[in-house]
Amino acid sequence: EMRTLVSSLNSGSPSASEKTEVENQIAALVEDIDSIASGTTFNGKALLDGSIYNGGAGSYKFQPGINSGDFLDIAEAYKDNSASKLNVDGLQVQNQTQRDNAIADIDAALDLLAENRGYVSQYTKSLESREGYLTGYNEHLASAESRLRDADLATEALSLSQTQIRRDAVAGMFFQQYGISDYLLALL
Repeated sequence: EMRTLVSSLNSGSPSASEKTEVENQIAALVEDIDSIASGTTFNGKALLDGSIYNGGAGSYKFQPGINSGDFLDIAEAYKDNSASKLNVDGLQVQNQTQRDNAIADIDAALDLLAENRGYVSQYTKSLESREGYLTGYNEHLASAESRLRDADLATEALSLSQTQIRRDAVAGMFFQQYGISDYLLALL
């Protein structure tokens, strides 16, 4: 939008008030950029103000996998996206040279944002890939757990049957030894 505002002044002869109005609109957009850069947070950490990246020395790690050493450092994706870092704060458009410089600065900012968006996209794809792996892992784990429960149930059923057979055999021997009739045995 900034580029469009500046470019609109290059057609015809803009008045001083039109130039001032464009500078005011650009200033409002700069405030929006800084508000987004400072207000975009995750777990209480600002993502777009450069504090995570810290000139390449920063670190912001996630553990997206199941192994203890499986970390993904995403600090590179969150460079400083403030208006001052993008070099779009204080743009002036009163003469043609200033407008040409403003367009060049805006283009450079757009290139930097595209690069940063590329890093974010790269890490997003990596996280999505790991999510797919973990989803499959969890499905296999649940299936294995179900098979173990089924095996445990079968083992317990077998143990119960063996116990009942032994009980019936002992009861039969007891009744046979003491001469209790088959009728009473059947009742048990």
